[in-house]
Amino acid sequence: MSKGSRAAWIIAKMLHKKSYRDETGLFLIEGRREINLAIRYGVEIVYILDKTNTSEKNMERISYCGEIVAVAKIPKASLQEFTVSKDSIIVILDKLEKPGNIGAIIRTAEAAGVNAVFICDGADDISNPNLIRASLGAVFSLPVFCVSSSEAAAFLKKHEISAVIASPGAKKNFFEHSCYDATAIVIGSEAHGVSEFWKEIAVESITIPMTGEVNSLNASVSAAILIYEVIRQRMSLKILAKQLLEEFAEEAAEKAAKKAAKKAAKEAAKKAAEEAAGDAAGDTAKTAAKTAAGKAAGETAGETAKESAGEAVKEANEKK
Repeated sequence: MSKGSRAAWIIAKMLHKKSYRDETGLFLIEGRREINLAIRYGVEIVYILDKTNTSEKNMERISYCGEIVAVAKIPKASLQEFTVSKDSIIVILDKLEKPGNIGAIIRTAEAAGVNAVFICDGADDISNPNLIRASLGAVFSLPVFCVSSSEAAAFLKKHEISAVIASPGAKKNFFEHSCYDATAIVIGSEAHGVSEFWKEIAVESITIPMTGEVNSLNASVSAAILIYEVIRQRMSLKILAKQLLEEFAEEAAEKAAKKAAKKAAKEAAKKAAEEAAGDAAGDTAKTAAKTAAGKAAGETAGETAKESAGEAVKEANEKK
């Protein structure tokens, strides 16, 4: 092991402690997929340790996967620079402590297309190796903010986002709640549930229906169910809108076709009538011409006969 690799390994070993991460502004990223995702989203890598520059034994002492570890600078996220839309989905984690749960929720949120995760008044350490590992690197591709509950509430109020809290004792079923507008889902800790602060802020308290003997779910499971119910409602609305548009388009096309056929039939009838009138006029003209010719011929014959008779009389008189 080179001196540089040895120094990086010592630092990596110490970075398992939060106090050292806070002091140095560095953290660990384990796994090739997670490291690649971090690089793609602008995380600055300081040093990479793997089996090419570190022994297998030493790798196992600093890494869960034991294959590759990156020492990186902790990225800074600014809530002031974060923008939302009219249909944004935000997940608020109220005093959650377990890094594994938080990481799993971030992973689900990123996969579902949630806009951001707020970690409030709990484990404010998104550089925790267990959290990063549980998120599969989603912590780098999804905006995650560690803020106080009051900061989060002020943000929701400013952007007119309604907060919904999940509570086992709530009377309303979440599947009966409409989530078409911008929504914040508040998830409390498994031990204490949602805090009084968020109970006062929330516009609605809902529950996930359960019919078995067990009346509670893991926080990450609850979050997944609630997130995907919001997604399901919105997708159903889009599907319905698409179907209505298709039906409207078909109906409009049918009406247009009928109108075009009616117009074409009218034009065809008009043309046929004009042709028939033309043919009739032609026949009439022919008959009239024929009659006139016959009459003219008759008149000519009569005049000729008169002339012949006159001449015969004249000849007879002369002979007398």
